[in-house]
Amino acid sequence: MARPIEPTPVLYGEDAEQLLESLEHCASPEEMKRRQEYAREALRELEETGQIVVTLKLRKQNCPFCHSHDYWVKHESETLFRVYCHGCGCNGPAAKSGDEARELWNKR
Repeated sequence: MARPIEPTPVLYGEDAEQLLESLEHCASPEEMKRRQEYAREALRELEETGQIVVTLKLRKQNCPFCHSHDYWVKHESETLFRVYCHGCGCNGPAAKSGDEARELWNKR
């Protein structure tokens, strides 16, 4: 048998004011779509200039820190590639190619 759900506590004073203030700064669904499109466009520009290699083949292993499924392979120099997590920004080991960086990420 499940336990009864505890009632939600009522906020008063400064706690209530902080909650209301934080809610004012939440992004609307339209703003979230705008931000996502901005991020997609920024990634496209980085990929076109060769600064980053974007791949969707990498969705095998979750990020070990934030459990995100969204990553990209960054071309850091002529011979250095690394996987980066969109969720928390952590990175995988350095590799000589994008494929090797993906393999190392999935083996960690």
